[in-house]
Amino acid sequence: TMSIENLMYGLVLSSLVGFMVNYYYAKKVQKYFDWSEVIMLVKITIVAIVIGVVFDKIFISRNEIALGQLLTIPLVVLIYFTFLQIIKIINIRSDLPKIIALLK
Repeated sequence: TMSIENLMYGLVLSSLVGFMVNYYYAKKVQKYFDWSEVIMLVKITIVAIVIGVVFDKIFISRNEIALGQLLTIPLVVLIYFTFLQIIKIINIRSDLPKIIALLK
């Protein structure tokens, strides 16, 4: 049966396939390929999936009130960026001032 959940999985899958096709042809046009970019993308994806599953198991599947879920979003974002810092994808101390300067 069709449900919103199935549509979301389809959207994620089609977005992933579209990204991979676009990435392949962009690198083919540039004649440049670096495995470190692919490894970085895999690390970021794994962290996002782990954070999403934990968030789902702790808050959403327990049928917490919507306000409780809304208030946990900043916590989830903080945990996400902390994990990215731990696996050396970003350096918050050096990158944050650059991001703030770009937003001005």
